[in-house]
Amino acid sequence: MALPYHIYVLATAGTEIEATRHLQYGTALVLIVLVLGLNLIAIIYRARLQRGVR
Repeated sequence: MALPYHIYVLATAGTEIEATRHLQYGTALVLIVLVLGLNLIAIIYRARLQRGVR
């Protein structure tokens, strides 16, 4: 299941949404870390490519 959809399902499904709040925050944290990590890798890769061209 995709992480954004997983967050949506946890936030809307069932009657005890507060019981899954920690899972929602954990999933959101994982999603944010993945996005920031991939962006950091892309920035480093781009910098190395530009340094090799000059």
